[in-house]
Amino acid sequence: MSTSTGNLSLIPRYDAATANQVKTSNTNIGSTAEEIQNNFMKMLVAQMQNQNPLNPMDNAQFASQLAQMSQLQGIENMRASIDSFVTQVSNGRLLDQASMIGRDVLAVSSSIVWDGSNPVNFGVNSDSVLSSAILRIKSSDGRVVDEIALGNLGPSIKALSWDGTSSDGTLARSGGYVVSVEGLAFDGKTVKGNVLTNATVEGVQRSGASVQIRLSDGRVVSDTQIVQIGHAVSGTPGI
Repeated sequence: MSTSTGNLSLIPRYDAATANQVKTSNTNIGSTAEEIQNNFMKMLVAQMQNQNPLNPMDNAQFASQLAQMSQLQGIENMRASIDSFVTQVSNGRLLDQASMIGRDVLAVSSSIVWDGSNPVNFGVNSDSVLSSAILRIKSSDGRVVDEIALGNLGPSIKALSWDGTSSDGTLARSGGYVVSVEGLAFDGKTVKGNVLTNATVEGVQRSGASVQIRLSDGRVVSDTQIVQIGHAVSGTPGI
């Protein structure tokens, strides 16, 4: 007489020789939280199918692994939400800054150009209050051409003008010059100020999460480097 085993033959058999064997695979576990979670669940099911029935997986360990995967998924969802928010804010800033196209602005700069005859107008200020502020004008080779004491300097824009006269009284050559401002902060440390030059906005563009402004003099600056819109600065004579 034959004996029927029903569906018992479909139950995987436990083999101690293979169950504890370290399995190697060249398959990547995934690069996103969703892929990692799916692959984790597959590995967890395989682990449960091949566990020793006399020494099954500890419930606390199982719950801990599921909690870690749930936390990973939550972090991935939060990151996606933050990325989406940053993109929306960036798009809004791009449209807002588009209204500046064609407008005259004062933007942070590190250089001026003297044509050899007409004074160069520009402005200076500082994000924090500085004392004993000094403006330095250097040639392209780093030589100090002129140095002007400005006294106290703060967020208010101070208009200046340079007529090309160097510190020794001679007339400097026409061309580009490096300009910088620095002074003493309340704690005595040397802090740099801002040099601001006139330009016209020709376009705006997005660069990652920031918005960049293309100016008529060829500069591309961040929108945070635009200090004033309209009313080109007119320098103080004799500087």
